[in-house]
Amino acid sequence: MSRIKVPREVLAYVCISIHPREHYPQVVKNIIKIGSVKEVYGITGEYDLLIKLQARSIREFSEILGAIGSMTGVAKTYTMLVVDRIKP
Repeated sequence: MSRIKVPREVLAYVCISIHPREHYPQVVKNIIKIGSVKEVYGITGEYDLLIKLQARSIREFSEILGAIGSMTGVAKTYTMLVVDRIKP
C-alpha cells in the first residue's frame, strides 16, 4: 500500500457570499485582517468575494474558515482546496 503525502501547508480559494449587502465593507475589513488571507478579490456572480487562504495546517485552516463563516454578513462560503500547483 502506498502512502499519500500530506502537504504541510493548506492552500485554498474561498468564495464568500455576503448578505445583506450593507455588510460588505465590514466583511472586507475583517477578512483583510486575517494573516493567512493572502489575496482578496471582489467578484461578480453568485459570490461577492474570492480569497486565497494559506494556512499552516488543516486545523488552522478549519479555524479560519469557521471564523469567516461566523462573521456578521457572511451568508455562505464555497471552498476549493488546491491539490496540485500546475503553473506558478
